[in-house]
Amino acid sequence: MKFFHLYDYQQDMKGRIKEAFRSHQSVMIQMPIGTGKTYLLAAVVSEYIARNQGRVWILAHLLWPVLTRP
Repeated sequence: MKFFHLYDYQQDMKGRIKEAFRSHQSVMIQMPIGTGKTYLLAAVVSEYIARNQGRVWILAHLLWPVLTRP
């Protein structure tokens, strides 16, 4: 399993995500561009799968049609 080095603010958000999952079935996070959301997601999912051997469903909203209009 690959481990991810997370910055302090990412570790803080990871803790918040874990806490949110204690009382909610799904969680949405929002962070500014370039803050490492993808690495944070990979770290959270890797840890979850290692501990629970479960499945993870990831949804991402993409505004591609809006971005490609002339």
